[in-house]
Amino acid sequence: MKLKIRALLAGTALVLATGAANAETLRLLTWGGYAPDEVIKLFETEYPDIKVEVTLSNNEEMIAKLRATRGAGFDLAQPSHDRVYAAQLEYNIYKPLDLSKIDTDKMTPNLLEGVKANTTIEGEVYSVPHQWGTSGVMANMKEAPDVTGWADLCDEKYKGRTSMRLRRTILLGTAFGMGMDPFALYADPAAYQDMLDKVTEKLIACKSVIKTYWSGGDDLSALMLSGEVVVSETWDSTAFKLYGENPDIVFVPPATGALAWIDTFTIPRGGEADDAAYKWINFVLRPEITKLMSASTGAIAAVPNGIDLMPDDKKAAISAAFDQSDLDNLKFFANIPPGIEDMEGLALERIKAAAEKHDGTVNDIFLAMCGGAMRRYLLSLDKLPHDPLVAQVPVALRSAEEAGDGGNAITAVQVSLGTHLHDPLERLEAIKDSMNGVKGRLKSMEKAEIDIFTMISNLPLSVGQMTGISGRINPLFNLVISNVPGPKQPLYMGDAKMLASYPVSLVMHGYALNITVFSYCDSLEFGIIACRETLPRIQRMLDYLEESLAELEG
Repeated sequence: MKLKIRALLAGTALVLATGAANAETLRLLTWGGYAPDEVIKLFETEYPDIKVEVTLSNNEEMIAKLRATRGAGFDLAQPSHDRVYAAQLEYNIYKPLDLSKIDTDKMTPNLLEGVKANTTIEGEVYSVPHQWGTSGVMANMKEAPDVTGWADLCDEKYKGRTSMRLRRTILLGTAFGMGMDPFALYADPAAYQDMLDKVTEKLIACKSVIKTYWSGGDDLSALMLSGEVVVSETWDSTAFKLYGENPDIVFVPPATGALAWIDTFTIPRGGEADDAAYKWINFVLRPEITKLMSASTGAIAAVPNGIDLMPDDKKAAISAAFDQSDLDNLKFFANIPPGIEDMEGLALERIKAAAEKHDGTVNDIFLAMCGGAMRRYLLSLDKLPHDPLVAQVPVALRSAEEAGDGGNAITAVQVSLGTHLHDPLERLEAIKDSMNGVKGRLKSMEKAEIDIFTMISNLPLSVGQMTGISGRINPLFNLVISNVPGPKQPLYMGDAKMLASYPVSLVMHGYALNITVFSYCDSLEFGIIACRETLPRIQRMLDYLEESLAELEG
């Protein structure tokens, strides 16, 4: 199901936030963990006239967002070092950096010079390094002691216990594992396509071995810690974090070489807060801030003593993973020529199309998106409960044939969102079972019984609001999810076409979150209304919803 996702977010405490009305906003487009709350608070304390607004993303989405806005909408972005050159040549989405405003003397010289060389166009430098790390394989050495590289992900002896992410990293890593050098083929599109065809066939054949395709570090961590997966493609930072919880989980640099990346700082062409951006860059280069940042990301800061500034458990994890020969064998991502990513995208689509598909109604998919997004959000806060979240979901009682009679005929039911399940297909099935169960019970009721059921279901909410006890006792639910079908054809007011219609619903005292979606043409337009105190940085839900949809599509 291909749907565009757009959203309106609001916080119930918005009207109280007048104190920061005059503050400059630094809009940061970055990776998960690269703007931890503690660092933001310290920065905003030192610079009280600057407020930091974070949008979490990845390389592909960063380029897409900046391309769509012609470099506007953000003031500082953090693409990897190999993603800057071609994107700038094609789309002109970045500004040249003023290196005199950056404390480059605090950066690792070889990383700084490497990034500058990779991102210099007509004498102008567009990027400087921030953090670096590698991608490779991690294994539970107690369960899979013989793992040495990419090929083990498809080894039959680990059938049903391996995982990978369907992004370009797995294409490149598999190519190296098959004895090919994809970077050396960048200049020859025909040869590169031939390589991609071989890799695609390999990964399609591999699907019978794969337990699941992960899309986020939180889900991958849960898979490894539970023992459901014992070998996975991964970022080294994720493996380093897990090593602290289970020393049997170790990052394994592939024998063919771990893929090395450097995440950078770039300033979008349409950015409006350059001075704030330079202040943020210099701020996070400070040793005390670098320590906090590396503790959050698990990656190594691009400063001379970057490893020493990592937490002790991370340093131990690096020692367990790398020796000098592994470091000498790193395969740094090369600049991507125009057109290569399109070729890779088609290969990934072929692999995704070969994966097992699922069925379900639009509402089932929508609830599964919300369940997956809530799981990611709560994992990011380390607040995911063992039991699944339960949402109140309004359901229509009339048939499609009765829909034109006017008026409403709805009730509300409680549906499990399957947030305790890491596998998206298992989560979808759990939601379908829960929804079908309550719908089946409703179908067996007479109208009078449904009326009584609806009244009883809403009684705790009504009594709580009337008596003021809401918020002091545990509610039956504090999450409401609504799906409002809208027109499939565009609407007009005179000659003006309606581009979007964002739903706004309610969050009452004692209730934390309301997610409403309004379908319009080929879009799902979300309205997310939350209690800001209960759910901090709820804007992350937008990225999590997109990730959940992509997970279900794959």
